[in-house]
Amino acid sequence: MQSVKNDLLAALAAELDQLSPGAGARAAFESPKQAAHGDLACTAAMQLAKPLKANPRQLGEQLKAALAATPAFAQWVEAIEIAGPGFLNIRLRAAARQQVLREVLAEGARYGQRAPRGEKMMVEFVSANPTGPLHVGHGRQAALGDAICNLFSTQGWQVHREFYYNDAGVQIETLANSVQLRARGLKPGDAGWPEAAMAGGLGVRLSGPRAYHDGVVDEPWLNGDAHDPSAADVERGLRLYRSAMIATGLVLVILSLI
Repeated sequence: MQSVKNDLLAALAAELDQLSPGAGARAAFESPKQAAHGDLACTAAMQLAKPLKANPRQLGEQLKAALAATPAFAQWVEAIEIAGPGFLNIRLRAAARQQVLREVLAEGARYGQRAPRGEKMMVEFVSANPTGPLHVGHGRQAALGDAICNLFSTQGWQVHREFYYNDAGVQIETLANSVQLRARGLKPGDAGWPEAAMAGGLGVRLSGPRAYHDGVVDEPWLNGDAHDPSAADVERGLRLYRSAMIATGLVLVILSLI
């Protein structure tokens, strides 16, 4: 029904300009608070009454007659009623409501989309903490966040999606050091276990001399017999961990959409 409303709005703007040059730029319809009052409402007569030094109800009657004579109102409007000090309550014909079905069928997936509005928006979603386990909630938030971005994109916004990996800083350094300690056979409570290390939730499983973090990281520096890890070793291990986290998130998103 947007095309119908646009036709009526254009007719209203033209008639308001006739009453007061420039007033058409403020042409607008409102939704009546009660369905019994019609489909659209217009308060233009009351807004123009003071600058035109006219009685608002008489101005409403004048505007009503002018609108009824326009082709758009003649085609789509069943009745225009004056209420209170100058409200215009507009009742649409059944054909106007049915027009929306024609619009949906004609526009298909484009229905409801608006032209670019020249404004930007950033939406951050998921941003799962890499030091904790992923769960189905992260997948839900990924699907929900992406749906919100798609919605705003259809309304003309230029949307930037943001997903913070959170793969740097004190928490990640503590995680890397804790995994290394576990790989060397230490565990929380041992004499050599630092107070600042992570006490639980690491998901480390030992299989022979090699350690795995959640069954993903398989690097020589986690081998108890290997050399002490270098910065490059740690960085490579974290890249693998991050890739696994992203892949898991994508799987959860797909599952949430099925």
